[in-house]
Amino acid sequence: MFRCIAVIVSSAAAIAAAAVPAHAGSVHALGAGDLVGETKVIAARYEDTFLDIGRAHGVGFEELRKANPEVNAWVPG
Repeated sequence: MFRCIAVIVSSAAAIAAAAVPAHAGSVHALGAGDLVGETKVIAARYEDTFLDIGRAHGVGFEELRKANPEVNAWVPG
């Protein structure tokens, strides 16, 4: 079973503290200027963790956690 996870790819060192929750198939847009970079939706497998996903996409654990507050960071899929 797959679940979509929002991955924030930062084009700068700073990421806004605003959270972007991701639910299967939906990503909520933030207002202009709230976020640096772009939002991507990826499919996570059961055995993936935020650490695995972050490593594969060049994103930090905290950015993934803040972007997906309702998702279990250790078993997101």
